[in-house]
Amino acid sequence: MLSLLASLYLIEVSDSIAAQFLTSAAGIAARVLFATCLAWIGKRSRQHPKLL
Repeated sequence: MLSLLASLYLIEVSDSIAAQFLTSAAGIAARVLFATCLAWIGKRSRQHPKLL
C-alpha cells in the first residue's frame, strides 16, 4: 500500500530527487512506527496474567 501511494505521488506531483527522498523517508518512518506499535502491543499483552 505504501509503495502504491508513493508511486502515485511521484507520478502525479513530482519525481524530483527531493520528492523521492521524502517518500522513501516517510515509508521508512511509517514502517518503524508500525513495528514499534506492534512491539508495544505485544509487550502489554504479556504483562497481564491470563485467567486460564
